[in-house]
Amino acid sequence: MYRRYHWAQRVQGAELPVTRRGLEVLQHLSASGPLTVGEQAEHLGLRRNSVSELLQRLEAKGLVARIRDERDERRVLVWLTESGRDVVSRIGQVLAPDLIAQTMAALSPEDRAIVVRGIELLVSVDLSNPNTAPSLDAASPPRKETHQ
Repeated sequence: MYRRYHWAQRVQGAELPVTRRGLEVLQHLSASGPLTVGEQAEHLGLRRNSVSELLQRLEAKGLVARIRDERDERRVLVWLTESGRDVVSRIGQVLAPDLIAQTMAALSPEDRAIVVRGIELLVSVDLSNPNTAPSLDAASPPRKETHQ
């Protein structure tokens, strides 16, 4: 379920997962604004050529783009694309709500009820009390028998 509905599957134009270092760069750009490669390297305490290679990989994935500085056209800045901003905004998010909603919409009403009930059971268990077991009450949908 994690692999199928992970948010990383929904980021447009990016082949994820992004490395930890790549996420650091994206987060730093998000916080600082557009930077040159040299500025980024200085801020992160890395060698310029290492940052340049990393930015090239992020650019190839559509997560950052190079733009000319409006005040000094000789300077080239690196900035987040829409996909890059999406990655930063989703850090810490596990599941993609839009993908789950799309899948749920494709199910029959009966199957949706079964999925919802299953999730309700999963979250109802009190893990601090090992004697607590979820109960299947009369409101739960009937189980479907599958024959193979």
